[in-house]
Amino acid sequence: TLEESYLDIKHRLHGLSFIPYRLAAAGGDGEPLAPAGAQAALDYARSRPSSEAAMAPLAWMDVRTLLRPDPDPRVTLWDPIAVPNAAGAAFLPAAGGLPDSWQGVSRPRHPLESRMPRPDAIEVKGVADSDGFVVLSRSDYPGWRFWLDGKSAPPLRAFGSFPALSIPNGPFAVRARYRP
Repeated sequence: TLEESYLDIKHRLHGLSFIPYRLAAAGGDGEPLAPAGAQAALDYARSRPSSEAAMAPLAWMDVRTLLRPDPDPRVTLWDPIAVPNAAGAAFLPAAGGLPDSWQGVSRPRHPLESRMPRPDAIEVKGVADSDGFVVLSRSDYPGWRFWLDGKSAPPLRAFGSFPALSIPNGPFAVRARYRP
């Protein structure tokens, strides 16, 4: 069908053309002119002194598996490590405010289930036990539009690069759509 063809094409895109839709792999090596926010997130995760220290930013980026070289230099295999609490979206209580950088970031404490009904759309539903923010693990790229409970909502920025929406206490539904 036309819809299946559209999805197939989008899933085959690589590099910069796919960044507006999702950060599917935390690679990006060799890609020129990567958007500053996405590059800053990857640079911070790479700058951590160990795999364990990289787990917090990688979880916010929704990276679910970290591949690190096998400790034995004679082996060319990669050692996959699951990233705990990786989430397409997470809730942050308003009391702590929105972090504007990656410095000192901890793992998401309140991961939310998110769904991508198509590559250019994200849906998140949940119940907040206090006022706070829903942070989406997507690059804040021009063209994304956001709705909270069916009403247009201006995005804020978390970590200097991810979109976040201010939400009140109680049930909520967030929808995002890429419309350049």
